[in-house]
Amino acid sequence: MLLEESVRLLYDELGQRKTMGEGAQNTKKPQFFLHRTFMGEQDLLIIFNTKRCRYMCHFCGLHAKCSSTWISSEDIIAQFEYVMYELKHSLSVLDRVTISNEGSVLDSEIIPLESLLAIAKCIKELRRVHTFVLETRLSFVEPSILQEISKASPKAKINILTGFETLDSHIRDEILGKQETIREFEVGLDKVAETGADLTAFVLFKPSQRMTDSEAFVEANNSINYLIDQCKKRGINLTIRLNPMYAAKGSVWTQIAVNTSDYKPPQLSDVMKLAFQKAREGVKMYIGLSTEGIDESWGTYRARDDYSAELLKQAILFNNGKLSLFQSANYMEPASFDCIIKTGYVKCNQDRLTVIIPPSWIVLGEDRLSYTSLVRLIECCREYHWKKDILSKINIEEFPLDSICKLLSGEFTNPILVGSTISISYSITEVRRKGYTLKFEVRNSNNILCAKFILVSIFYNPVNQKSIIPPASVSDYFSTQCSEDGG
Repeated sequence: MLLEESVRLLYDELGQRKTMGEGAQNTKKPQFFLHRTFMGEQDLLIIFNTKRCRYMCHFCGLHAKCSSTWISSEDIIAQFEYVMYELKHSLSVLDRVTISNEGSVLDSEIIPLESLLAIAKCIKELRRVHTFVLETRLSFVEPSILQEISKASPKAKINILTGFETLDSHIRDEILGKQETIREFEVGLDKVAETGADLTAFVLFKPSQRMTDSEAFVEANNSINYLIDQCKKRGINLTIRLNPMYAAKGSVWTQIAVNTSDYKPPQLSDVMKLAFQKAREGVKMYIGLSTEGIDESWGTYRARDDYSAELLKQAILFNNGKLSLFQSANYMEPASFDCIIKTGYVKCNQDRLTVIIPPSWIVLGEDRLSYTSLVRLIECCREYHWKKDILSKINIEEFPLDSICKLLSGEFTNPILVGSTISISYSITEVRRKGYTLKFEVRNSNNILCAKFILVSIFYNPVNQKSIIPPASVSDYFSTQCSEDGG
């Protein structure tokens, strides 16, 4: 084997692509560990091999690879020692240590306090480490316990890593099976605040199998805003880890997704747009890209059409603080009628288009459709009218016919928000021998006028590039729409 091939295999086996989905067979070895770059810092992640989480939420498949029996404190400490020796050459550069067990490390029935204190004392010897991250449900947070851990490792600030998932109580209770009410979460926040610890909260993007892309964006944004507000009230330093929901093998959530005809996993571009937007607002954001080795391939962001290696690269650069502007390949894509129909966000209905405004059509940092995007949608509606009402009445090979814009004017009266549904209707208001006038009205789901446009078009022969009188079949159509003005 060539040396470079050997290095490549080692990188894939032991680096960032290291397999996560397999359970540890030896109780003295952890489920997983990795020295990684996390938000620009050197982080050591250790997922301990312990008895499985007692909650087994509907969306989680991690418990399947965890032990069903008790693993002793001695073995847990031995797992930590194993990692220390495996990474002995990296210990002097670590900034953070993150410990997890696919559940709650503060659950004393799974990891005894003596194990945590022994680990904390070891972390004290890692002199660069300034952050000690503990993944847990907030119900297991006790100020007295965290104070003991802090005393054992006084230089390392405790950061509680917890799964908030969503603000929507129905999704929390019925779809995710979270078994933690919003009120219980807030009580946990009070305890975090009492200890002075920082908080990192997981928020799921598209946690319901029946959510549309636009609904997922709005819901995740609401969840993040809630966390910002609650942590600000309590003086808690907050980081958001925005995780695109994936279908975990064997989970209850995945079984429902399989039987949901319109289920689609989240688009990474939507997740990134929200992450970049909140980062611009001053929120510390991290995009969770791992599916932890237990995903169904059809149920991850990689299965959507927007996914590409370049998009993933942008997300990784963002996570490491090296990219602040998201260049979406999907942004401002409604450039033609055929294009927007393929997105699934647009439906045709006689003299109008019904459009759901997706996150990918929104300018970064905004929550509403820009006027340039709306003008493009108006052009798509004109194109729909042209194909339905004009081209259907002629043989284009016998009578080449097109139209060119002579005048376009618009008035904008109300904003069009991301996730909203609008209708774009058209009507013919004036007809001349070689041209006609279209009026477009844009209304929201409450029938409130958002914008109106006037478009004057001239009939045009694309072969000789001259204005022309349309064929009789088109003129007959116009006569049924309004009185011909002549000219």
